[in-house]
Amino acid sequence: MPAPSEKLSTVLAPTVTLAQPFALSGTTSGLADGTQITVTVVGTDGVPHNYPATVTGGAWSVTVPAGTLPAGSYDVTATTPSGLPATTQGTVLAPVLAPAPLPATIGPSETVNLSGTLTNVPVGTPVTIELAGPGGSVQTFTWSIDVAVAAPR
Repeated sequence: MPAPSEKLSTVLAPTVTLAQPFALSGTTSGLADGTQITVTVVGTDGVPHNYPATVTGGAWSVTVPAGTLPAGSYDVTATTPSGLPATTQGTVLAPVLAPAPLPATIGPSETVNLSGTLTNVPVGTPVTIELAGPGGSVQTFTWSIDVAVAAPR
């Protein structure tokens, strides 16, 4: 049973993308520095992922590796050794590519412009496009773009 002075909180879990690790954190009171808590993250697949966290200066944090959770919502529960829980929720966004349609056939001397919109992908994430040709040949193109976001005026 938790001690009456024990308090544990989680910060609102972020909206993240599948391609990036993300941090979860919270605060404590009544727990000594060095106290180990367990942070459990459960995605839409129902699989629990447990991460140990150590209380330092009344706070804790963990990093969830990229690709750990499927797209959709997720629940986070931090639990003290005495069983006191604190829960929050967040969202994992899947990268989405909305490509423009391609012609059904392309001649050997034709130029084709590819375009599309990529959303929910962090800046600098490599993007790979593969084009399959006759006989199973494949051309692969990979690039990444770092775009500075201008502050609103």
